[in-house]
Amino acid sequence: MSFKNINARTRDERKAVRDKETWEKDRLKARKEGYVRIDTSISGSAMTVQAPGSQGFMSDADRFHTDVAGEEKVVRESRMAKHQMVYDNKRQNNQIREEQRWKTMDAKAAEERQRWDRMREDGGKARRNKSSCEFNLVTLKYNDGKDGDRLKKADSEIRHRATVRAANLQFQNSRAGINPITGDPIARINR
Repeated sequence: MSFKNINARTRDERKAVRDKETWEKDRLKARKEGYVRIDTSISGSAMTVQAPGSQGFMSDADRFHTDVAGEEKVVRESRMAKHQMVYDNKRQNNQIREEQRWKTMDAKAAEERQRWDRMREDGGKARRNKSSCEFNLVTLKYNDGKDGDRLKKADSEIRHRATVRAANLQFQNSRAGINPITGDPIARINR
């Protein structure tokens, strides 16, 4: 069995390991899997400067903007354009919805108009106002014709049966012909 002996680090080495900057440089040196290797021998801001033609290179003219007012104007105009676009979309949607609503209302009105025209042609509503029996409610007389005579005869039979029934009830209630409470004679119903 063999052991891996590690030499003890000096105090300066241990202090260097605790230093964050050194720690990051060591990690960058040991980085693998196709990452860009950064030369840690260079110190300071030169470490982050990219060579011209590399992927991260940007010229100073592109990095430093001198037209701040122009940038703010572009941001403001894009915000206003977005607001205007939202407004235009809402207006267009409202217009489409309103046109659809009016088309629906026109279709309903045309359907109602056609319905009334059919009723006028058919005369169904006018028939409803016609009485089902041959009797005029205004003059209180029977209509002329066979139907009026038939109704008059049926009504007279009903009245005759009602009179006979009333006479029978009166006779059954008081056969003596007097009122049992007052003792007065009762006027008999004639058949």
